[in-house]
Amino acid sequence: MDQNREFFQEPAPFAENRPFSDGPEMPPKNNMATASLVLGICSLLGICCMGIGGMILGSLAMICGLQSKTGDHLETKAVAGVVTGTLGLVLSIVVLVLLIVAGSTY
Repeated sequence: MDQNREFFQEPAPFAENRPFSDGPEMPPKNNMATASLVLGICSLLGICCMGIGGMILGSLAMICGLQSKTGDHLETKAVAGVVTGTLGLVLSIVVLVLLIVAGSTY
């Protein structure tokens, strides 16, 4: 009879006051940093549009990246967006200047 008591013990009580948790709390998403990264990548692709697309998208990528600053630092996505936006802007200006110089020589 004592052996059966081991099998029929009451289950441990539930923690009723403990709130339900899905896991560790995630930091809030910074959509401006994501937009900066996407615009920066698109600015590199926009160089093909005679440099104009790259200049517009690169400028927007830099603006979005710098405005996404939270506290004293930029997120990694924002830094990548600013870098790719700057690179797209500079390369677009170079392409535009080369097109103007090549067009004026012919």
